[in-house]
Amino acid sequence: GDRFEVGAIPLPPGPEGRQGTCFSGNQWMINSNSAAPDAAWEFAKLITSTEAGIFNVLEAKRQTNGRKSVWTNPEVNAVNPLYGFTDKVLTEGIEPYPMPWNTRFTEANNIFQAEIDLIWEGEQTFAEYAAEVERKTQAVLDEPMPS
Repeated sequence: GDRFEVGAIPLPPGPEGRQGTCFSGNQWMINSNSAAPDAAWEFAKLITSTEAGIFNVLEAKRQTNGRKSVWTNPEVNAVNPLYGFTDKVLTEGIEPYPMPWNTRFTEANNIFQAEIDLIWEGEQTFAEYAAEVERKTQAVLDEPMPS
């Protein structure tokens, strides 16, 4: 038929056993019905490579891919030192798998995004509405684990 299932997995643990995290990301996929899955795989490897990530920043003037080797590259950091700073924060300051105790991250994040958009879009001011965003998000985080 015309339907398919989409799945997701966490990033693999690094050499020290720590789980990676990202605020946002993008994904690449190869359709199971692809006429050229081997070529698609080679292309996916190419566009997610260190070389492609560096090219994105230095030549294409775009955001890099998620490769640590790109985020810590001196040439990339000469363009935008935020990459190296962010890498340091993620490497030194993030818990192995940041997840609220009740596992309701997605639910809390959806509430947060919907509410914070009112501030970003100018419908509310930060001073007036930040406490309400926090209250609504915290209400989800205070709920018990789903059964």
